[in-house]
Amino acid sequence: MAKRFEMAIVQGEDFDLLQRFDVSGNKLVGPIPSPLFSLPSIQYLNLDDNQFNGALSLNLSCSVNLTFVDISNNFLIGKLPACIGSNTTNQTVLSSRNCLTIEGLEYQHPYSFCQKEALAVIPLNTNRDGRSKGKLGLILGIVGGVVGAVLAVGLLILIIFRREKKKKKKDDSFECDSFVLEKSSVQSEPADGRQVPQTMTMLSMGLPPYHVFTLEEMEDATNNFDPSNLAREGSQGQLYRGWLRDSSICLVKCLKLKQKHSQQSLQQHVEVISKLRHRHLVSVLGHCIVTFQNHHPNTASTVFIVLEHVANGSLRDHLLQVK
Repeated sequence: MAKRFEMAIVQGEDFDLLQRFDVSGNKLVGPIPSPLFSLPSIQYLNLDDNQFNGALSLNLSCSVNLTFVDISNNFLIGKLPACIGSNTTNQTVLSSRNCLTIEGLEYQHPYSFCQKEALAVIPLNTNRDGRSKGKLGLILGIVGGVVGAVLAVGLLILIIFRREKKKKKKDDSFECDSFVLEKSSVQSEPADGRQVPQTMTMLSMGLPPYHVFTLEEMEDATNNFDPSNLAREGSQGQLYRGWLRDSSICLVKCLKLKQKHSQQSLQQHVEVISKLRHRHLVSVLGHCIVTFQNHHPNTASTVFIVLEHVANGSLRDHLLQVK
């Protein structure tokens, strides 16, 4: 790799006592520094087999002690200065294999050779460009680090947010619980004292047996509680029109319960309404109890009561029409 020979190297008082200077075979490039030849104590100067280029100054001054100069095997052009170009007996000057234009000098390349070779070996100004590239690399590294840190924090926040949302969704999910009614609660006593199963009584009235529905059945019946199926809304809850899987029309009453209602009291209410069967009363076809998993296991949040649909309206509607 070619290295530039800086002129600042040979300047200063530290070189006043330098007598021998040999940098041959180091592939140094650039012009030869003129102060080399005029160092006070310099006697031996060997610059052979490098890649020095350009022309030596014709006004070059040489030290009186300089007795040996070797500048051969470089890419020098032009003429030799008088201080090393004159034929003196006490000075040896070697300058072959350059592109010098002095008559009588042997083994010189044409001018085009040195010009082409010099352009091929001149190094770029790596000092300034290196500093610029170093600063640019430092800036890009800082910016990249900041962007990477922001992206990492954002990704971490997104992961935490999704986990919390998933956890919250899981905690807010609900189950549909059902109660197993005792056999005595689903029987009615006729006037003659015989016990007739309530199922037979309901069938004789044209009603299906009492059923404990699932939440999925409630959603299917009301089309996911579509607002278009909302028949009435009051302080106690909402009333939806629905269709059971046997295509029969029903009404689904949605009741919000407070935490003070225990599972035992709720079961008692369901048992009571399941017994109410009369042709002049709206019958309850079944129920579904929804509880939230993040609440106490005995705390019910919502109860869906499936009622018989009365196409002719209620007694209140008829009384109001009469008035």
